[in-house]
Amino acid sequence: MNDDVTELTLRAEAMMRKDLLAGITTCRCLGDKEYLDIACRMAVEDKRLLGPRLLVAGKGIRAPAGHGFVGYPFDGLIEIKQAIRENIDRGVDLIKFYITGTLKGESQIPSYLSREEIRTLIDGAHNAGLHAATHCVGGIGLDWALEAGLDTLEHAYHISDVQIEKLLKSSAWPVLTPSPLLLEERIDHLPEKLIPGHKQEKEEIRSRMIALISSGKPYAVGSDGMHGELSQEVAYLVEMGATNISALRAATIHGARVAGIDSKTGSLDAGKKADIIAVSGNPLKNIKALKNVRAVMKEGTWIIKPGGTGAEDDH
Repeated sequence: MNDDVTELTLRAEAMMRKDLLAGITTCRCLGDKEYLDIACRMAVEDKRLLGPRLLVAGKGIRAPAGHGFVGYPFDGLIEIKQAIRENIDRGVDLIKFYITGTLKGESQIPSYLSREEIRTLIDGAHNAGLHAATHCVGGIGLDWALEAGLDTLEHAYHISDVQIEKLLKSSAWPVLTPSPLLLEERIDHLPEKLIPGHKQEKEEIRSRMIALISSGKPYAVGSDGMHGELSQEVAYLVEMGATNISALRAATIHGARVAGIDSKTGSLDAGKKADIIAVSGNPLKNIKALKNVRAVMKEGTWIIKPGGTGAEDDH
């Protein structure tokens, strides 16, 4: 967020290409700077840029002292309502807000938003016919969000057993993002003051994700900015106890349901978009085969043809 929008635009073009060539045909983008993701979404739709179809949240909404690398600070109900309206007016696909930080620390996990602010955000999204997604790892803020009818819970790194029971009874979807806490290279890329805490809480967070996976609650999986590396996130799910088929569903049909587009994509069914990838190997037997993408089709158009040529050669 400290970088110039021009630099971010160049990076966005490269990352969209990387995602698509890795077989990712849809991306849900949970926060941007100056509505860059909306411009990218339109450019992909108009075929001016090569990339996945995008569902974008515009400006992420956080408290002035709260967490949210890709978020803007808004103070109190009046500013939060204005932020929701501005996002809607600009044409976002969902509303994203930040309740907690990422780490637990030595005390209770604080909620940077009040109960009323969380309800206002969720109601504001729903009143516009949009989903509400939140960065939240646990604590009282998670309870308030579930109570208010949250749609998607991003990360859930420190979700408690009691909260898993509440989640099971709710319609909210958890979206697991293992790499930020399990991948050493990602941790080492963080601001220096955050690195020790991420390493210290790594195993506890792994145990919480294992508990959520084993609960039977359907979930999706996201990359949290690890562009082109969704296959690694899926592999982490299997390492944590998911079956190969359930991990694949998390990245396909469950991801489409989270995005609200499962009537259009996410599975191979008549009448849906022809989003198809081919890999070398069988991911039902070895989940790491998902990394070996050999062909990509998006909406019936080859991006990478079998044999290695396709639409990317025209850009």
